[in-house]
Amino acid sequence: MNALLLLSISIRMLATAWSILLVRRTRDFRMSFLTLMLCLMTLRQLLTLWMEFDSLTVVVAKDFIELPGLLVSIMAFLAVFGVRNFIHDMKRAEVALLGSELRYRTIFDSTAVAIWEEDFTELKKELDRLHPEERKDLEKLLATRPDFLEECISKVRILDVNPATVELFEAKSRDELRVSLRRTFVPESWETFRKVVAAIAQGKPRYEGETVVQTLRGKRCTVLFRMVVLPEVYGANRALINMMDITRLRQTEAALRESEARFRRLAEASFEGIFIHRDRMILDVNQTLLDLTGYTRDELVGRDGLCLVVPEDHEFVMSQVVHRTEEPYEVTGLRKDGTTVPLEVRGKTVREAGNELRVVAIRDISERKKAEQLIERERNLLRTLIDNLPDSVYVKDADGRFALVNQELAKRLGVASPEQLTGKTDSDVYPEEIAKIYQARDLEVLKTGRVLANEESEILDSATGKRIYVLGTRVPLFDSDGSVVGLVGTHRDVT
Repeated sequence: MNALLLLSISIRMLATAWSILLVRRTRDFRMSFLTLMLCLMTLRQLLTLWMEFDSLTVVVAKDFIELPGLLVSIMAFLAVFGVRNFIHDMKRAEVALLGSELRYRTIFDSTAVAIWEEDFTELKKELDRLHPEERKDLEKLLATRPDFLEECISKVRILDVNPATVELFEAKSRDELRVSLRRTFVPESWETFRKVVAAIAQGKPRYEGETVVQTLRGKRCTVLFRMVVLPEVYGANRALINMMDITRLRQTEAALRESEARFRRLAEASFEGIFIHRDRMILDVNQTLLDLTGYTRDELVGRDGLCLVVPEDHEFVMSQVVHRTEEPYEVTGLRKDGTTVPLEVRGKTVREAGNELRVVAIRDISERKKAEQLIERERNLLRTLIDNLPDSVYVKDADGRFALVNQELAKRLGVASPEQLTGKTDSDVYPEEIAKIYQARDLEVLKTGRVLANEESEILDSATGKRIYVLGTRVPLFDSDGSVVGLVGTHRDVT
């Protein structure tokens, strides 16, 4: 019996020591209080048992006293462990819940996206009261019953909004937005709200779209929004509404569309064919280019731009592109039907969204080429005529410089070709006394605009080495404004 008594005392002492250790380690006042109570009970039992053991009183009845005492000690010891673990698990769950709530609140308050937390309980009750036939086409009902739609919006309870929402809607505080959604609605908002109500009635877990709202100061905003119904663990009929302000994005897109429309109108109204290419691949063309080449837009977009010129000019065109030439140049164009056309090409390299593009304008110069050929033919005819005249013929500009000289005058002045006299003055080719006479006569014609005819002078014929007498005639040249820009002169040998 003494051994049993000693075992009971030992277990009680172990339980007491463990209880004291728990009191020191735990910070939960409930656990500390329970442990202290068990500790005091155990100490009291220890004191009683020790006094009985010390008196060396042994009776048979002790057998029935010490065994239950031992069981009580063991159960008390196990109870300390069990209760502590139970409270510890509860505490850990509570801490986890608080941590989750803290993370949610941190995200809710710090995100740059506007978030509304809303309760649809009353709204769902209102929808549940509708007749089944009305629920089948709820959007139509809402469109024809504005009073019912107003009733629906009054049933939505705003639980909370984050700081981004307060900023977006220009509110002074969260409470100012919790009053009603109605204050943020504009006519475009109602159509979206009808679809949201229909989605809620159909039990959809989410709905997203784009709409227009207004701030509490009356400023209109275009927003992307998403409604997500929360699981019931967060509360029945609750949802989060996320909103992102895309007003600037839509304004930029609208400005870009307007800019593109203006460019398109300008390009279509241009008399030049215009196309844009990247690395020779055609991205866009205007109607003038299509009319010029005979292609359709679909046939040209995506093709190599070199298809618009004859193969013989490919290398030349590529060199202009590589060197980013912006000066106009001429090539022979190739139409869809295989016919050719002379083109004047001008390109400019631009950058768009990090890509290097080339804007090219081409002009049909067929008429200009015909005019140039006609002028060249007439010039050749005139040159043939004046070069075969027996008289000396020349043209001077307003500064008295030779612009044109025929073969007869070049021969008399002793030069190999008429071109050698171009740009020279009388002082360069005549003796000083003759040069002064000719310059005075030229100046009179240029100033007065009158013809000087049959002016006699004596000059040295370089071809024969003899002095000869010539009659000179000077006729003024006028431009389209009637101003004298030069003169035409002839010399006839009258020796």
